[in-house]
Amino acid sequence: MKKIFLILNIFALCILASCDKNEFAKFNDKDAFVAFGKANYAITEDGANLTIPVTLASIEGIETSVTVSGVDGTAVSGVDYSIKNGGVLNFNAQTRTANVEIEINNRAGEYTGDLVFTLQFSNLGSVQAGAQSTATVTIQDNDHPLSFILGTYNVTGTSYFNGPTSTYMTFTKDAKDVTKVWIRNLFCNPGWDIASTALYGVVSTDKTTITIPLGQATEYTHSGASVYLFGCDAEMNVYDAGNIIVNIKDGGNTLEFADLGPALYIDGAGYVNVMLPGIVCTKAGN
Repeated sequence: MKKIFLILNIFALCILASCDKNEFAKFNDKDAFVAFGKANYAITEDGANLTIPVTLASIEGIETSVTVSGVDGTAVSGVDYSIKNGGVLNFNAQTRTANVEIEINNRAGEYTGDLVFTLQFSNLGSVQAGAQSTATVTIQDNDHPLSFILGTYNVTGTSYFNGPTSTYMTFTKDAKDVTKVWIRNLFCNPGWDIASTALYGVVSTDKTTITIPLGQATEYTHSGASVYLFGCDAEMNVYDAGNIIVNIKDGGNTLEFADLGPALYIDGAGYVNVMLPGIVCTKAGN
């Protein structure tokens, strides 16, 4: 019995010796896939062309073709955009990334609002779609009624705490209301300039003033406490109701805070910054 076991052991050792201990399992490209670079892209309507990368994930760089097509949303193919070369992309071992070329139709002088469409793979050839299998494209309209005051302004004013102040404010459009603007760094404290501290103002019909309601809370909370917009007059009286009125001058190149300045108030904690009336905003680049 011992002799039989010995023979079996020798046989097993011979089999193991015949194997290359450095040989690893070989993978194939049955799981190769293509994917868009990211989920969202944006371009202004006068941007002419947009290039969006699609990448092939493949061990050996197989040769294949895929087709990208558009799914209309508020943007319509042939009217607002078109995909060049039929959206056909070719891949091989040397070309692991190919670009979808999109031509944007500039509807200058026509207010359409931002337009959106989606890209997807309509023909995958011999590969699969990766996790990023679609991409949303936003065509940003340049003809917004308030475009003359949108953008970044250089700001000068006087802080109750810090004295003369030079900073900035940014005015952006509302997604739905063409009379409303959102203002970032309204408190003239860049340390608090995050998207969720933006506050809104409403532009008058004649486009000469911006009315910013006092008492509105930001989306941002500090240590669980709400953050509010108050107003301060020249005599250092603080108001939690009413409006800050901003005068629009020089075709939107200059904005002047009239009777009240903005004050950032944290519920239960006090003020972060208080600006006196007389803030002047000058559009950057002017």
